[in-house]
Amino acid sequence: MSETKEQKQKAWLRACLRNMLAPSLGLGIAYLGWPLAVNGDICGPRNPLPTDNASLVALALFIACLAVLQKRTRETRLMQSRVAPVVGALVQVVSLAALGGFHLANACTEASRTVLGALLTVSTGFMLTHWLGRARELSMPAATVYVFTALGISAVLLFVDSFLPPGLSALACSALMVAQIPLQAKSAKMTVDNIPALPCDDYYSLMHSVSTDRKFLVTFAAGLCMIVLVSGFLDTFPDDQSRPLGLVGNLIACVLALCICMGIVVSAVRRQSRVMTVGIWVIMELLAAFALVLYNAFPDDLWIGAAVSRALSIVMVGAVFHFTISLMSSGWRQPLYYACASWVIWFGARDVGRLMLAVLPVGGNSHLTGAVVSLLLLVSTQITLVKLIDLGRDAARNLGDNAPTPAAMPNAFERFLGLDEELHANDEKDAVKRQAKRVGEQFLLSDREVEVLALYAMGHTQKRVAEELFISPTTAHTHITRIYAKTDLHSRQELLDYMSEYASE
Repeated sequence: MSETKEQKQKAWLRACLRNMLAPSLGLGIAYLGWPLAVNGDICGPRNPLPTDNASLVALALFIACLAVLQKRTRETRLMQSRVAPVVGALVQVVSLAALGGFHLANACTEASRTVLGALLTVSTGFMLTHWLGRARELSMPAATVYVFTALGISAVLLFVDSFLPPGLSALACSALMVAQIPLQAKSAKMTVDNIPALPCDDYYSLMHSVSTDRKFLVTFAAGLCMIVLVSGFLDTFPDDQSRPLGLVGNLIACVLALCICMGIVVSAVRRQSRVMTVGIWVIMELLAAFALVLYNAFPDDLWIGAAVSRALSIVMVGAVFHFTISLMSSGWRQPLYYACASWVIWFGARDVGRLMLAVLPVGGNSHLTGAVVSLLLLVSTQITLVKLIDLGRDAARNLGDNAPTPAAMPNAFERFLGLDEELHANDEKDAVKRQAKRVGEQFLLSDREVEVLALYAMGHTQKRVAEELFISPTTAHTHITRIYAKTDLHSRQELLDYMSEYASE
């Protein structure tokens, strides 16, 4: 007797709970570094832009990382190394503990705030890349559960941490971040073998070609730029000054964020249509509008609007994380590149919003500022939702015609996002194919296994390999498993090293 739909969903959820708990906890703990670094309350009140050097330094470092990775097509040894995430976690611990120590010793300076804040931000970005990279082989519903479970955990931890004064808060969180090291070993079970794909009727299910992938991801990225810009306004409305939320404000932010995160998880498990496309945008737009109303309704108690804005930031981070996993799964570059592109969008758009509050005339007039935020909110809603509707119509038409529209040459924004596979040098592709053919001759691989090896060595995920060869993800996984068995190699990096050393011309 075949399983019912409900039984399959329950079995899938049990698999998620068994295998995702450790990595979700690790991702949630890693994220703590950003609110503590960005809010700037540890080492005194945060400076307004453009004098907030830590934020600008971190943004510059992410941009520099993008520039370096633009020339590299294969995954770096840094991301493959087992030592790298341990070092990244320790840098988080040391920088956050140092900020807390300086605060307790009343020895905070602008230099220490800048250096340690930027170091904490960049190391947190690296650790988030590590944890998000573990989900790039998962289905989109599984990635949704992973991300929003982690953010629900973060919301609770941030609320508990808010009871401590800033210095002790930093020390407590730095001690908690050490837990990422043992959690890395326990998170190895989060694989496509242990968490099977759950069919999805979201727009993600229409991403069947390079053209559709690119249009969807570009639409999502443009929408993120706009909504993050609005969030930059709302975080410190109307004068770019951070405000303590207090017990009640932190409780409101925690409960609101937790309810939304768990609602999104339940929707993903139940395969609710458009939960991570139209649904997530409606949620973020409503939170932004609600925060703006509260700011203007209670001008003498701005912490009320700030509490809702804090919940918006948490949900928005979930959208950014999910978008990052989508880029990693669909793109051809190494995961670190896509993560840095997401962080540049996140920090860049947010800092632009803060900068407009700090240096433009709107910063001194809350009514005018509110009107500007409302306009940006309206524009972001219209652009994003209309683009998603058009994308869904085009993708459905292509599926009906059984003839996907050929992808046009990527523009500058698509190249920035790493969606420029057409511009990937043909000679490099040919070199990888020749190397894969030589490995096939050495280890008696089948013709199909050679094709899979070539695509896998180019950085494609198993999902992308399956799409390129018009086979199922399970078949692609079987081919990769056989390649490992025949070559006696055990990771993508070992395959790359062998191809570079023994199969080159």
